[in-house]
Amino acid sequence: MFEELVDRLVKQAQRVSCEQARLLSCIRAVAEAAPVAEFAADEVAFALTWSRKAAEAQVALANQLLDHMPEVFAALGTGVIDLPKARVFAEVLQSLDPAVAREVAAQVLPVAGEKTTAQIRERLHRRALAADPSSAVKRRERAVADRRIMLEPSSDGTAVLTALGLPAQRAMAAFERVNAIAKARKLAGEELSIDQLRADTLLDLLEGVGVGAIPGVRRGAIELTVGLDTLAGLNERPGMLGGYGPVGADVARQCAFAGLDSPWRFNVVHPATGELLFQGITRARPDQAAPPGRDRNHAPNPSRRRDSRAASGDREPEPSPPRQDPADRFANAAMTRWVRSRDKTCRAPGCRVSASACDIDHTVDFGRGGRTAHDQLGLLCRHHHRLKHEGRWELHQTEPGVFTWLSPAGRIYRVGPEPP
Repeated sequence: MFEELVDRLVKQAQRVSCEQARLLSCIRAVAEAAPVAEFAADEVAFALTWSRKAAEAQVALANQLLDHMPEVFAALGTGVIDLPKARVFAEVLQSLDPAVAREVAAQVLPVAGEKTTAQIRERLHRRALAADPSSAVKRRERAVADRRIMLEPSSDGTAVLTALGLPAQRAMAAFERVNAIAKARKLAGEELSIDQLRADTLLDLLEGVGVGAIPGVRRGAIELTVGLDTLAGLNERPGMLGGYGPVGADVARQCAFAGLDSPWRFNVVHPATGELLFQGITRARPDQAAPPGRDRNHAPNPSRRRDSRAASGDREPEPSPPRQDPADRFANAAMTRWVRSRDKTCRAPGCRVSASACDIDHTVDFGRGGRTAHDQLGLLCRHHHRLKHEGRWELHQTEPGVFTWLSPAGRIYRVGPEPP
């Protein structure tokens, strides 16, 4: 009975997607028939009692899908993807040349039905960066040039402070600094939640309130995953900045060779398979100031960096994978680093909780004979950790880093590594 209900849910969602495609076709037809193109969306807005802005957005979406992404529209019309997923294709690819956009869409569309909108967005972004890196650099530099902060009042009497156009690597370094201080405050005995502590820490830092007396404060480690060939400058395949997502090859190289002001853990992966080859932590620093006309938002050329391994205490690559006594209850530091780097996020289907916020889980419970080994450990966020133990779901690790979930309704879901 439960399985039948889930099947009915899936089929109904597919029917809704088909109807949404038909609605977009109707919107497009009405807009095309309007006597004055400038006011095409007004007929839609009045007829459906939508705001003008909402109608204009739907007309634009219909035009983009039907004119430039017919395969995506067809997938929506057959229920392979839903409207939110179709919208992600349109949003991410709208700034690309139409031919490039169709090529990128064709690469992602075959798996889009099995991915969440966040996963689709990440894949599209990564492939868009690889397909047209020069345009991506120009768009990013324009956005950085327009960087700003905004303060907005909220209806509950609080405020929203937003920073826009920040370089990804600097924003992640800043976030990890705040996160590290908040965690140290939590360990020191403060009773506030970690989210409250992060918010308070941000304000304290901006207001100049000292945090140096807090025990255990560190700068925070940021994780970069990048292919060997990208590091060597042999191609422009993007890297992955932990907790953020895809970054252009130039940014990945800048991060790898500069290090900015924070320690960076490197996960060097095989360019074809994505297999994790080795790990290391660097604190390398530039040996000269940025070139004239460049600021901290643009790292100097990596070729001008000095090798500061001996001075900075960089660690040699660890065994691949690390070893420890499988009878030990808890994973040691090397094993923990390996599992977090391999899995990157919670291993539940569609979950994007980052490695730093996940538990290290024994796929086979340790108390029931499970081993503490790389092929028996995986990342689960607290919710999905509880789902495994309390929700009557089954989890199997069929090979290292490849997980199979069996739901109470009898459905099977597979989660594995993302290709580079």
